[in-house]
Parts: sequence; structure tokens; C-alpha cells
Amino acid sequence: MSDANDPGRNGATKPVDHQRGEEALRRSEARYRALVEASSQAVWSWAPGESDGDFAATQRWWEALTGQTLEEQRRTDTAWLDVVHPDDRAAAATAWGSAIATGVPYDVEYRVRAREGGWRNVKARGIPISGPDGTTLEWVGTLHDVTEQRRAEDARRESEAWFRGLVTATSDVVYRMNPDWTEMRHLSGRAFIADAADPTRSWLDTYIPADERGRVGAAVAAAVREKRTFELEHRVIRVDGTVGWTFSRAIPILDPHGNVVEWFGAAGDVTDRKRAEAESAQLAEKLRLALDAGDLGTWEWDPATDEMTLSPRAGEIYRVAPGVPHGREELRHLIHPDDRDRARTTAARAAAARTDYDIEYRLNRTDGDPVWVTAHGRGVYGPAGKLLRVHGVVQDVTDRRRFEDELRDIRSRMEAALAAGAIGTWAWDVPNDRFYGDASLARLFSVPPAAVAGGPLSGLMDSIHPDDRAWVGERVTRVVESRSRYEADYRVTDGAGGWRWVHARGQVERDETGRPVRFPGVVIDVTDRKRAEEALDQLTAEAARRRKRLYEAVLSTTPDLAYVWGLDHRFLYANEGLLRMWGKTWDEAIGRNCLELGYEPWHAEMHDREIEQVRATKQPLRGEVPFAGTFGRRVYDYLLMPVLGADGEVEAVAGITRDVTDRQAMEQELRDQDRKKDDFIALLAHELRNPLAPIRNGLQVLRLGAGNPEASAKAREMMDRQLGHMVRLIDDLLDVSRINRNKMELRRARVSLTDVIASAVETARPALDAAGHELTVALPATPVVLDADLTRMAQVFSNLLTNSAKYTPKGGRVWLSAERVAGRVVVSVRDTGIGIPAESLPAIFDMFSQVDRSVEKATGGLGIGLALVKGLVEMHGGTVTAASAGEGQGTTFTVSLPEAERVEFHGPTVTELPPATSARRILVVDDNRDGAESMADMLRLLGHEVRTAFDGVEAVAAAEASRPDVILMDVGMPRLNGMDATRRIREQPWGKGITILALTGWGQENDREQSSAAGCDGHLVKPVEAADLLRALAEAAKQGVGLM
Repeated sequence: MSDANDPGRNGATKPVDHQRGEEALRRSEARYRALVEASSQAVWSWAPGESDGDFAATQRWWEALTGQTLEEQRRTDTAWLDVVHPDDRAAAATAWGSAIATGVPYDVEYRVRAREGGWRNVKARGIPISGPDGTTLEWVGTLHDVTEQRRAEDARRESEAWFRGLVTATSDVVYRMNPDWTEMRHLSGRAFIADAADPTRSWLDTYIPADERGRVGAAVAAAVREKRTFELEHRVIRVDGTVGWTFSRAIPILDPHGNVVEWFGAAGDVTDRKRAEAESAQLAEKLRLALDAGDLGTWEWDPATDEMTLSPRAGEIYRVAPGVPHGREELRHLIHPDDRDRARTTAARAAAARTDYDIEYRLNRTDGDPVWVTAHGRGVYGPAGKLLRVHGVVQDVTDRRRFEDELRDIRSRMEAALAAGAIGTWAWDVPNDRFYGDASLARLFSVPPAAVAGGPLSGLMDSIHPDDRAWVGERVTRVVESRSRYEADYRVTDGAGGWRWVHARGQVERDETGRPVRFPGVVIDVTDRKRAEEALDQLTAEAARRRKRLYEAVLSTTPDLAYVWGLDHRFLYANEGLLRMWGKTWDEAIGRNCLELGYEPWHAEMHDREIEQVRATKQPLRGEVPFAGTFGRRVYDYLLMPVLGADGEVEAVAGITRDVTDRQAMEQELRDQDRKKDDFIALLAHELRNPLAPIRNGLQVLRLGAGNPEASAKAREMMDRQLGHMVRLIDDLLDVSRINRNKMELRRARVSLTDVIASAVETARPALDAAGHELTVALPATPVVLDADLTRMAQVFSNLLTNSAKYTPKGGRVWLSAERVAGRVVVSVRDTGIGIPAESLPAIFDMFSQVDRSVEKATGGLGIGLALVKGLVEMHGGTVTAASAGEGQGTTFTVSLPEAERVEFHGPTVTELPPATSARRILVVDDNRDGAESMADMLRLLGHEVRTAFDGVEAVAAAEASRPDVILMDVGMPRLNGMDATRRIREQPWGKGITILALTGWGQENDREQSSAAGCDGHLVKPVEAADLLRALAEAAKQGVGLM
């Protein structure tokens, strides 16, 4: 302690301590300043009595923040206010000034311009340091950049506001569920869905639509299973019964052991949002359709990256990849060099002025002329006015520009043409009443040029025809006052005592206030056109008169009924046909309505309604109605049409009516024929299946009874009989078809009626004997000779006898008799059968006609036998009729034929068949392998050497290899048909001597002609009998040709 009073020691140590203190102070200030500079703050101090304070560091901080240089800051005491936001400048200056004046601390926040653009928030604080006497010795303060803090606070406030809004918006419904969601414990629907105050287990059916329950149930099950938050957007049944959308979120409430004890959830009504999304999707689709319809591409420019992204169509226009960013300069290099600077300047001007970008320019094309495009864009700006993005469209307008160039060229040529024609131009200075016209106008109006060199309009009116002068003046005045277009035709003097027609046209020009200032126009000499129009009007009037006379002549002779009603429903016109149907004269009918002309009340009321309907809709109306007139009760089809006047309104109703009674009868007949055809097809299928069943059974017998010759022979006989039945069935069908198409050929010769009847009886005998019928035949004693095809005529009578056998109960009687009557022979077939009802007799000879369906089903038949009879008889120049006293009274068919001239007749000539030929080499060709192999087996059994081929190509190769004597050639085959195969064989030297017989299912005359033309020596129709085949082979061996 004593050392402390030692002057020497105190004197020696005080300077050292002072130095150490100052050093510590400097280090502290340095650390403090380093800390301040490292932070976002600036610290300053200022003494009121000093000219300058400690602002150096603050000014550097201010420069870094705002970009205001030190020189700019030091220019004046208030220079710092230049970078303060205009809206904050007054408050900042006032706060500082008030603090200095009052000596109280100040705290103020304001915005300053940031160095990089935009604005930053600065918080300024100042504290006075007072002396002992209370005077302010010094001010110490800070400047703090609080921009990020304010942004965070704004974001927090925005987040809080969003969260509050979300809670408010999505908390329309609050609910509680038990752990497995099988029970809803509580639901507060808040007018969105119905409340559930008491627990319920039917919540899924109550609140969820049926088609949504599966999805909701699956989401619930997943949340329950995983004990995780349930979140789902789904449809829900609202309190008013309609279906809306909700977003539902529920969290599990767990006990200390992690078990779910309850679920708590909230759901919001998002129906409007879903509807808005749907509408947004529709708007997007409409935008896409609009862009497609306008052939527009879209683009987007990001100023931050200076990159543009193009749509597919825009990519096509610029020929760059769409959907990926492209540098703007990259795209600018695609622009024509002459347009590039203009495009750059236009874009910059639009961005600076915040206006739309709109320009047309050319794009370079290395493969042709440049392409013209038009580009439009609009900027999107941020809150501080910063350009964030530009959206735009682009369109290829090359065609439009070309059309505009062509239009300018056309306009230029048109102006030259107008100058060369009789066209005058004029312009009227409306406020000053000065009229100017060119020399052509003066010539048209027959006035000197001085008259149209600035004088009043009235000076030209004397040249207009007196009858036109007043209304032309009124028209001019009305156009000037009403803003309408001026157009008029009138007459002017031609200077030689006559008048010429002119057409004047013009449009008033107005200033910004709407006041008329100028009235330009043109005048054209249309004298020739007017004369042509007058001549045309005369011709048109005459043509109209001629048409009227023609229409009256046509309407008076047409079988259709034509008429016109007035709007009062009374007839204004009726043609002769309608008057005849009514049984009225013109004077008796015209001016009367339907009821007064004898129409039934319902009929008249119907037409009254229809007249009013046509009048209201201005649309034609069609209908069908029965009517009993002088022609009897008939059915009529009618068409009513509006007659429109010049003003487009209905003046009358015209009609045309046609008698469709006969047409309807024919339509019914067609329907009946169609029904018969369907019945026939069903029956045909049945009749074709009937022989197949026993044939298949016979095949089984042959397979199983190989050791039983008697059973095999019986089976073969039955199969042959059934096959013959099928062949006859098909032949009948083909015969009817040939007759209907006039393709049937008769091999007519002089034949004896006795031979015809004998052949017919032989054919029908099995059917007659099977039914136990007694047949009586009575023919004239003197032979009767016919000019007929023996086979076809025998077919006629065998069909009639078979028909009697079929429709006569067992043990009946059938008579066949013939007699001569006036140069004809009349043959009758009469039976004691079931007879024919009188109503069925007219159709008995029609195709597919069957009187008793039950009998047909029991005995078989297609209903074509009698149609075939009728056709064959008529081809022989005869007639056939049917008569019956009724059901159960039997039937008589009568055939009348012309008798041939009586000459000595020796009966048919019998040609002896040649003896069987020796073994021959035969090639059988058929794409039906079973048919080819079975034919080959039969020929081998007859002693011939046989090979087979299954198409035309194989046939040619086999023929060349084996050189057969005879080829049996099918026609329709794959790869190469029989006709072409025959031609190829005939082209070879070794093939010219081979006998080729066509063996096919095609048997028409033109089929025979085609096979002959291809080189076939004969034509056989499948199925062929063995005897017929042997006869053909023998004939071929004897003659070589001629079997067609």
C-alpha cells in the first residue's frame, strides 16, 4: 500500500499504464469495428460541435449497400436521402432532424435503392450521449440491413396467413373414428354433409357414393394397417343429397404403448376447386384448339437466363427442338439479317415501356425463300415492377404476306384500268363546300373542268336528271349526318340532249370529334349496264310468264296432287288432279278449307295444325294419311313447304301429295317374298341334310360290315338312292334359276306324248307305290306328237305326279289323262288329295309356295316343283293351271301344249353305247383330295392306271411326267385353276393329243363355253354317275372331241 505513495514509483508507472490503456482501447475498437464490418451493420458517431464525425466505415458500408459513391455521399449533408425510397424519404429526414432538435433517441426504418437493383430495408438507430449538464456531447448510432429479416417475417406472416386460411377452408367437417374405422363416433358436418351426433357404423354407405366406396375403403385400410395419417381426396354425399368433393385428413391418437385409441380428422369442401380444375382443363383444351385452329405456336422467354422455350408448332416454324431452352441470341441468328436489328430494338422497347411485343420479320431458309412470321408477346412483372417472364405466340404468315403482295399488285393494275375507263373521282370539302373532281368526272357530267375545280356542290346538281336531283341531294345529306356509306345510281346529262346512267359511291371522312371533313368517292358510267339490266328485266319477266304457264301446264297434268293454302287455311290453288279427287270444280273448291271440302274433322284439324307448324318453323313437313275421295279410299304421302316472301316471312303453305297405295302394296309383297325366301333357305338346309344322314350311316355300315356282303350291298343301294335325291334337288334349283334368267336351253325334237308320259310315270312310280296310290293313265288312241325336250317335258309330268303322291293320303287315287282340243293337247293330273284352299290357288306356282307346311315338313320339298313346272311348260309354249274344290276335295293340274304337225313318227332313236374301252392312263385333278382319291379308286377298279394331282401346277407337272391318255380336270383350284392348267398343257407338243375332260360343279352354258375355249374336249358336271363317266370316256376314245 506504501508504495502507492511513492512519488517516484507513481511517476514512473503512470505513463506506462496510460499507454497500455490506450493500446487496449485501440484493440477493443479494432475488434469492435471488425465485428461490425463482418456483420450487416454500420456504426457511426457524431459530435454536434464537430464539422465531421466518424462516418468513414459507415459510408463504405452505405456504398456497398446502395452503390452511392463516397463522392456522391459527401456532396451535401442530405445526399444520402437520394437513394432512399421516395415514399420513405420524408419520414427518414424528419426522424433524424427531430432527434437532433429534441435530443431524444430515434429509431426509424426505411427502404434504400440496392446496388443490384430493387430495394433493401435499412433500420437506423441513434442514441445521444449527454454531459454532466445534460447537453448532448455526441451521437452514436447504427445502420442495420434488415432486408432478409423482413423477408423472413413476410414469409412467416404469409405462411401463417396461409395456414390460418387452410385451417379455415379445410375445417368444414370434423370427425372422430374408432381405431379400425368401423364406427364413426362423431361428425360435425357444418352444413357441408349431414351431422352424426351419435356413433354410427353405416357411415360409408351414408356419406360415400357407391362407386367411390372401394377406393375410400382401401385408403382407410392402408392407414389403419400402417398407423399413418389418412389423407384422401374423394367424392362425398353432401347434406342436400348432391355429390361433392372433399379433402379428408385424419391422424391416429396413440396410447403410451403405441396403440391407436381413436382417429381425429378434418375434411374440407373442395367441390369448387374440383369444378375450377375441370373448367381450367376445359379452358386449356379450348386454348389448344384455338392455337391449332390458328396454326399458332407458343413461346416463353425467361429474362433471368435469357432463354426461350418453344412449343412443337413454334419449333416447326423456327426449325429447332421444342420443349428445351434456347438462347435468345441463338434464335435471333435465325432471323433475316435485314430484320434482326429491328427485332432486337422492338423487344427492348417493349420491355422498357412494359408494353406488348408485336412484330413481323423473316426467317432464313437454306432450302428456299425466307419465311414470314408474326410474333406477339406480353410480359409478366413482379411486385417491384421487375420483368419476370414473357409469354407469346408465333405464326407463319408467309401465305398472308404473299397474298398481300398479290393484292397490292392487283390494286395497282386495277387503278390503271380505272384510269383508262369511264370512271371519275371526286372529293368534297364538306365544311367549306368545295367540290373537286378530275377531268373524267367533268366529262361524265358534261361540264367544263372549271366546274369541278373547287366550286360548291350545288354547281354540279344541275347536270343531274330533274327526277333524280331531289333524292340524290337528300341521300348526300343523310350520309353526311348518319355515317352510312354513300351509294346511288342516277342519270346525268350526256351533253347531247340525252341522259347517261352513273353509279356513285363514297365514304365520309371525319376528324377525331366525329365532324365530317372530307367526302371522297368515284362515279362510274353504267349506262350500258343499265340498258342490259332493263333488257334482262324484260327477258326475266317474259321468262317468268313462260314458267308460270309451264308450271300450270305441268301441275294440271301431273298425277300428283298440288295445292296452296293461304295463312287462313283456305285453298288458294288446286291442280286438276286434286279437283278430280275432290269431285269439285275450281269455283267450288278455291277459297274453302279442308272441313268445308268434306275432310273428316280429325283430318282437317291435323292439316290446320301442320299449316301453323310450317308457318312457325319455316321448315318442310312430311306425312302420310288415308283419304276417301272419288278414287275410293287410298293412302297418300304428302309434303308441305313454306312459301317465303321477299321479307323472309311465310306468305303461304304449298303442298304436293302422291298416291302411295300401290307402292305400299308392292312393299308388302316384297316383304312377303322375303319371308318366303327365309322359309325356303331354312327348308333347303333341312332338305340337304336329310340325304346326308343316311349316306353317313351307309358309310358306317360299309366300314363295320365288311364281312356282310348283303348289308354292304343294301347300304350302297341306299347311298346311291339318297345321292340321286340330293342331285335331283340341286338340279331342280339350278333349273329354276336358269329359267328365271332365261338361261335354260331346250333340246327340242319331235317326241311322242306316250314316251313322255311313260318316262314321267317311271320316275314317279316309287313315290306312288310307297304311298299305296292307284294310278290310272288314259291317252288318246292316236299318237300325239310334241315339239319338245323329252327330258324336260317328262320332268313336268313326273313333278305333277310326285306332287299328287305327296299330298294325297295313303291309298288314294291319281288319274292322268290327255285329249286333243283345237290343235292342242290338254293333259290333266287329278288326285283325291288334301286339296288347295281357294285363297292359296293364285300363288300355287310361285317360288317357295307351300300350301300345307306340316305336310312339307313330313314329306320333304322346297316349294319349287310347281314353279319349275310352270317355267318349263311356258318355255314349250304351253300353259298350266290348278283347280280345287277346297280342302280335302283333291286337286287337278291341267297342262295345255301345242301339238306338232302330224307326220309319220317312228319313236326315239336309240344309240348303242360303244363297248367298254381298254385300260387307259388317266390323270385325276381336283383340289378336293377326297373327291380326287375316290374318283381314282373307282377308275382303278374299272381297270385303268390312275394318278392324282391336287392343283393346277401339280397337274401340269404330272401330265408332263406321265403323259396320260385322259385328264379329268377340276376348274376351281388354288395356285393355278383348271382352265389355265389346260391352256399350259395344250401349249406343249406332248399335250396336244391328250383328251381333257372338265369335271366340275359348274354346269351353265357359259361354263361349258369357257372350258371349250380353254381346250377341254368335254364338260362333265359333278357328281357324275359311273355310267356317264364310262360313256364320256368311250365317246372321247371314239371321237376325241365333242362332249360339250
